[in-house]
Amino acid sequence: ERQNFILGFFNQYEMIYILADERDVIRLRTNFRKLDPEDVYFYPTMLSKQKIRQVFEVIIARVNKLYQEPEFYNTITHNCFTTLRADFNAITSPKNRFDWRIIANGYSDQMLYENGVIDTELSFPEAREYFHINQYVSDDNSSKDFSLKIRH
Repeated sequence: ERQNFILGFFNQYEMIYILADERDVIRLRTNFRKLDPEDVYFYPTMLSKQKIRQVFEVIIARVNKLYQEPEFYNTITHNCFTTLRADFNAITSPKNRFDWRIIANGYSDQMLYENGVIDTELSFPEAREYFHINQYVSDDNSSKDFSLKIRH
């Protein structure tokens, strides 16, 4: 369903997690939403494989909890980024308890960069340009090297 910013304040949408492979999620944003395509960035992280596994386990537990006890999306307090941030906070303490970019999630990559989560030596503007992957995603969904392309 199409979301509305204002209605998102009034318990109109149930919170869901989309479990999909990278090809489906990325191509949805770059190729299938032709009227409203999004810029997609694929940043490497400083997280160890163990931490990544822990995040995955937290997310799966949360998906199962939502199946048992539905929650509602809120445009500011309970959105895509704030929910994932809570999942990450379950395994590691945040450097900043509050940052305005938590609620203005279009700037979350800048916040993650400044907190040392993104694994790069580049400046933030350079990293944002380098890790922008739209140009590597084609209409051909059968590409066997899709994962390699987006990791250029």
